[in-house]
Amino acid sequence: MAGKRGKSGGARPGAGRPPKQREPTGTQYETAEGYLQAVVAGTEPPDPVRVQAAKSLMAYQQPKQRAKPVSKTPTQLHNQSETKAEAAAQAEWRAKADEIRKRHAEKQNGNS
Repeated sequence: MAGKRGKSGGARPGAGRPPKQREPTGTQYETAEGYLQAVVAGTEPPDPVRVQAAKSLMAYQQPKQRAKPVSKTPTQLHNQSETKAEAAAQAEWRAKADEIRKRHAEKQNGNS
């Protein structure tokens, strides 16, 4: 028969402690860093909640600056060594081919 009594329990409108009213400072800042600089300079009164929010937001307002790598990645180093090895093998093959062509040309000229 509990259903016939109507509402019981749960949240009621207007119940509980009213939320704290914050007075707006009137100044809006483009970035969180701008607000913190104003607080440090003393032109803006520090509000602990806004200061903490600004600190948290700073990481998301500007893209992270990544340092350029000083050395090559292992894959790049491996590819570079393979390329050098291939170039050395091709140079050796060309030198041998030139030597064979030279001997062949000498035989052709000597028989003619």
